Amino acid sequence: MKREIDVAARNWRPSPLAGPLFLVTTVNAQGWTNVAPKSLVSFITVSPPRIVVGCNRGHHTAQNLLASGECVLNLPNDGLASRVWAAAEPREPAPDEVEARGFTPIPALRVRPPRLAECAAHIECRLEGVQWYGDECALILGVVAASADAAACDAEDPYAVLRPIFFLAPGIFGTIREGRPVAQRA
Repeated sequence: MKREIDVAARNWRPSPLAGPLFLVTTVNAQGWTNVAPKSLVSFITVSPPRIVVGCNRGHHTAQNLLASGECVLNLPNDGLASRVWAAAEPREPAPDEVEARGFTPIPALRVRPPRLAECAAHIECRLEGVQWYGDECALILGVVAASADAAACDAEDPYAVLRPIFFLAPGIFGTIREGRPVAQRA
């Protein structure tokens, strides 16, 4: 038996659509870094690589990205879940926001916003376009650099090392602890 669920995504439980959680770093006009979790993130093209990030126009992430044109998508692991959720709490911009949220900024390879040392993988992006939907927007990002911890790059199963987390519902996350190859047909 199937049961209809509310079409309002904020009310989905269970959620039929999990979103990978990234900590997005951006820089404001004062040069201060903002960090915020985002789960509306997906590849839209592979060659060249482009990613779409959904965001509210009132969030510092959207405001900073629209002004500066750059961001870093930092992939946290399941051990950082509490800090990721805490980073969703709004706060006024401050020069030490990253550190105040318990993260360590390290220089990015090609963009101004920093990577987060505690995260195992990073995708550096430049804004290519935006589509507005009322108070929300789809930010189209071109990938200009990517990096990951050497342990993940060298592992037979990098997902066992990365342990990425996914937003399922408010206050609930899931994780990938292993990658499994698909059985080949005979």
